[in-house]
Amino acid sequence: NTRNNHFGELALLYDAPRSATVVAATDVSAWALDRQTFKKVLMVTTMKQRKLYAAFLAEVPILSVLSPYEKRTLADALKPVFCEQGQMIIEEGTSSDDFYIIADGEVKCTKNGVEVSRRLGSGDFFGEIALISNEVRQATVTAAKDTTVLMIDRDTFKRLLGPMELHLRNHASLYDKYITHRK
Repeated sequence: NTRNNHFGELALLYDAPRSATVVAATDVSAWALDRQTFKKVLMVTTMKQRKLYAAFLAEVPILSVLSPYEKRTLADALKPVFCEQGQMIIEEGTSSDDFYIIADGEVKCTKNGVEVSRRLGSGDFFGEIALISNEVRQATVTAAKDTTVLMIDRDTFKRLLGPMELHLRNHASLYDKYITHRK
């Protein structure tokens, strides 16, 4: 796909000389940004994203023990992943270290092919057990429509928040309350 491509951002970010020459193979329409505008747009976009992600994290009960600073740090580490309708995100019986928050869209959870809970939407989360245990996935989660999830893996979570996993284990009652409420 040649639509919506970009180049030159590294030179703008790092004040470095361009590492390649770009030549149009066909007629093109292009926009150009100067360094100051690029950095301003990038900063504003990053701040909006951080605020949005922090708001999602504030709604995750199992993460309520985090300080605002820890939530901001975690928000910066979230990776957006786009999933097409019908795409399997996690599979029952497999191991995984990833935790997901739904930014937009809807997923369904199935066990042995049967839908087992309400559908999850924006602000809901799944895979939280991966942060505090080595258990295999208890259900398959599939995008019920085009969905964007925010993902973080256990290694990144541990690197950013150190012994937080132990803290989460000590607050298992929070998790138990959530599971009871979620069913």
